[in-house]
Amino acid sequence: MPCYFVTQPNGLYARWSTIVDGFCEIDMTEADCKRWYAEQRLTHGELLHQWQRVLDDVIPLQEDAPCCDQKPLRRWHDCLNMILHVHGTAKLAAFLSEYPETFHLSTYANEVAS
Repeated sequence: MPCYFVTQPNGLYARWSTIVDGFCEIDMTEADCKRWYAEQRLTHGELLHQWQRVLDDVIPLQEDAPCCDQKPLRRWHDCLNMILHVHGTAKLAAFLSEYPETFHLSTYANEVAS
């Protein structure tokens, strides 16, 4: 699938395009994401499989494990790294300054971390 969802640090979701190596949409709710999947005519089973991949990426940090061994929101950070490596520092800086709210921790993100 040329697009997939990743969890943002603020607990909302972004749709990433592997075609343009960039975000198509940000700050989507779970309902928005599932509606998009339904519009793509995924079966219920396919939708659940794709959504489970999004949920599996949210891994709470463990206090007894080294931080460098843990990768919560790995796919989000992979996307940011892809912007950096494909489009350059200026493009990543532009994204970060244009969408700072993607990094504000929500109540949801705080609950996941605890």
